[in-house]
Amino acid sequence: MENKVNCDVTGMCSHEQAFTPSGAGRTDTVEIIYGYDPLCGWCYGFSAHLQQIRAAFRDKVRFTLLNGGIFANTRQTPMEFISAHINRSMPYVTERTGAIFGAHFRQLLLKKEYPYDSEKASVAVTVFRELLPGKVFEFAAAVQTAFFYNGMDIHADSTYLELIRPFDIDPPLFLSKLQSAASRQLTHEEYSAAARYRLAYPSSLIISPLGTEMLHEGFEPASQVIAKIERKLLQLQQTSVVTGHT
Repeated sequence: MENKVNCDVTGMCSHEQAFTPSGAGRTDTVEIIYGYDPLCGWCYGFSAHLQQIRAAFRDKVRFTLLNGGIFANTRQTPMEFISAHINRSMPYVTERTGAIFGAHFRQLLLKKEYPYDSEKASVAVTVFRELLPGKVFEFAAAVQTAFFYNGMDIHADSTYLELIRPFDIDPPLFLSKLQSAASRQLTHEEYSAAARYRLAYPSSLIISPLGTEMLHEGFEPASQVIAKIERKLLQLQQTSVVTGHT
């Protein structure tokens, strides 16, 4: 079975085409759209860096999570067809990002028939965002840690019931929505929205009154991304002064 997602050692997973920056998407606020997939190893590696980036601009920039579904549905594959690639990539991810892949995840790689399918994890994030939107980034990171470090079964309801325990969410309600066709449909609509941007993963777009631009494509350290955002905010400030807007 062929996996149509291309991932390389530079820290990028992508479809056949990548995003092309344009002047579209003008807005009166600054928004960063972060494209990821729950089972993207480089996204797992970027998770701690993203946390630093969000903390640096929490009161200045709106952050939006966008799930690309690159390992969902027709793009899922049995573990035996992707485990060799993952084993080759893990040292590079750890070296560049500092993220550690746990022993239990390494054991999971040996299960040849295990579906490498991000559909249920993606739906879980959709449901969580509906119930507690202000914490969705934290939950998405928890899902990735559960899989890549703890080797938890991302197809089991019990995994998600365990992950929502630190949050103020009713377990029966969460489980009901996790199993609903409506939540699945919302998730698929998010895949479609992500596809329109033709993002690689992990990647972020920055949307401002100056237009829509690629912030980073593939992994970049938090310090580099923070510097880019600071330059963009300064550029916006200078533009506002020149045009007489405040």
